[in-house]
Amino acid sequence: MMRITNKMMVNDLMRNINNNMNNMDLYQEQLSTGRKINKPSDDPAGIVKSLRLRTSLDEGEQYLANVADAINFMETTDASYQNINEVMQRIRELTVKAATGTNSKDENLAIAKEIGELNDQLKMVANATYGSKSIFSGTNVTEAPYQDGKWVGNEESLNIEISAGVKMAMNIPDMKKFFMGRLDALYIEPSSGIKEMQAENIQEGHYAVNTYVVDPDELPTPAPVSSTAAKAQSYLGSIDNNGEFFYKNTATGVSAASLGAGTAAGSTNSDYNASLIIEVKQVQAIYPPGTPRGSITDPTDLTPELTFDQAMYMRDPDTDMLEAIPNTNLAANFTYTRAQGSSGILNSADYVAGALSTDPSTVTFDVTGPAIGDTIVWNNDVGGEGKGKMYGADGKEYKPVKAVFDGTDWVYDDTSKVTVNIKGHVYDATTGDYTYIERNNVTLNMEANNNEALFTIGTAVPLSGDVGTLSTPLVIWNNSGASLGGIDPRNPQIAIGDKTVISVTAQQTTNAGDPQAERVDFGYTFLDRYGKPTSENNTSFAFQTTTPYFDNQTRDLKFFTLNEETGLTYDGSISLKTDTFTASDPLKESSFDYQAGIFSYVEDLCRKITVGKLPQVGNELAGNDLRLQEVLLYRATTGARVNRLELQGSRLTSTQENFTDLLSQNEDANEAEVIMNLQLQENVYRSSLAAGAKIIQPTLIDFLR
Repeated sequence: MMRITNKMMVNDLMRNINNNMNNMDLYQEQLSTGRKINKPSDDPAGIVKSLRLRTSLDEGEQYLANVADAINFMETTDASYQNINEVMQRIRELTVKAATGTNSKDENLAIAKEIGELNDQLKMVANATYGSKSIFSGTNVTEAPYQDGKWVGNEESLNIEISAGVKMAMNIPDMKKFFMGRLDALYIEPSSGIKEMQAENIQEGHYAVNTYVVDPDELPTPAPVSSTAAKAQSYLGSIDNNGEFFYKNTATGVSAASLGAGTAAGSTNSDYNASLIIEVKQVQAIYPPGTPRGSITDPTDLTPELTFDQAMYMRDPDTDMLEAIPNTNLAANFTYTRAQGSSGILNSADYVAGALSTDPSTVTFDVTGPAIGDTIVWNNDVGGEGKGKMYGADGKEYKPVKAVFDGTDWVYDDTSKVTVNIKGHVYDATTGDYTYIERNNVTLNMEANNNEALFTIGTAVPLSGDVGTLSTPLVIWNNSGASLGGIDPRNPQIAIGDKTVISVTAQQTTNAGDPQAERVDFGYTFLDRYGKPTSENNTSFAFQTTTPYFDNQTRDLKFFTLNEETGLTYDGSISLKTDTFTASDPLKESSFDYQAGIFSYVEDLCRKITVGKLPQVGNELAGNDLRLQEVLLYRATTGARVNRLELQGSRLTSTQENFTDLLSQNEDANEAEVIMNLQLQENVYRSSLAAGAKIIQPTLIDFLR
């Protein structure tokens, strides 16, 4: 039997009393803190559960904040869509008003002005922000997406996490396409080497893209590919025109003239690809068809000879009847004008009539001391105003033309002239260098003979107002095999404001050892006012650079197109991103349909109203409705997402409440239960003290301690 000592009894008593005191301390702490877990040792399993619940609650709070932020972002976005909708509805009203045909020119200009202001409002909406975030910039929220006519935002989704592993886009990522234009029904032929295509500011329509590659070392018989020039499109505003900007008269009637391009008239060696837009600013027609016409057949300095294509007549001052001019000296009927410092004199002008009225007649001048700039011209006012006019046998009036001395010969310039402004995108095929050019007040030779230049873009430093310099001349010349048809002033074929687009493709050499030649053709077809496709036109770019021009590059090719009904011009570009550039299958061309962005659409509408193209203005209602439908779709998408977020917010709130309740159950003390336990423990403590006092009596040793 184990011996129980007094010390053992005391130790057991003290241990039990201490345990009772610890228990009372635990309940007192729970009562004072209101929590039943105040340190990990209180409930290790419970503390793990609490930590997990608190993490879930923290995550839930962040998700709720994300949801609230996303809802506010989307409501701001929806407000922007609403503003766009209001603007487009107003533009629709103005379009209907402009298409009635009852407005004056000033009223149309006022409508166009208001639509232009509304377009500026659309551009401002495109840069709308939520706080400091641009709502249409994709993930690039720190920058305004529309800057200086360019879109610098991206098309990525701006995602926000609304639950564990669940993200949701706050934005519509396709806004660049809506504002700036899109490529619909895009197909890229894999064999072409093209990876991506983009387009900007081009005309709405269908586009086809073909690629070609020629390696001179693989050709059995090298044959150079000549540079070419072709009229791509024309806008002709004159009444009863023959449908061609450059035309020739042949035995079978009027037909389109063929053009050539080179460094000189008649050559096909140009190294330039070019897209040129030509706009008529002034028209000068010398001779109506059938009227008497002259030419200098012997231009020598002292005895030039002027030859008329028929016998010449003058009216009798008394009877007003036509009378054949006899062989005589007509020096008195010509005016000789000296240039500054000249001492030139017209001594005589001997007229010799042809044997028949249809035979040529001549005037031989005798000149002394001519200087550069001296002129000789028939004077219609000899004998009185209009009394000295000359006529052909059928009574058609001769229109006097100056003969000008150039220092060596006398030049009789009676060709019809058209003065134009030219803009162009020019690419050097051998270097790939790009040059934008402008040439103002260029004279076109509308009666150019075969192999004669129509106009030249030279290498000289541009005049004031001109832009861009070329290293070699670009000459566009008549390659028709016949002379151009000129201008009939009684039935003008060309009028001020007429335009044409010329596409120039550089030569491609095929000598052994030459770099490979790469070419891209852009074919395009547009719809007329009735929705019917127009004939297909194309623009081609050929490059033969030392390093392949397109291989593993992104190349931006700029070109002009025309609306042949309205005369509106489009200065756009197609961008090609390629791997190794190859020839595409001709039966499987790359293609896309281009839809203009809302900015370009509204700008086009303004231009059509300004120039009074009312049928085209009416057709723009379909474009307006299409874009209103897009806005409606965007608003519906945004609204659906807001609804989802609100549901998610409700779910998160409910989950937070459940987690909070579980956390409370796990951590919070039951006050009534704790008080009851504390009182019970106090009773136990007191009882243990009382029992100890009775069982263990004090000894002398206790007092001696």
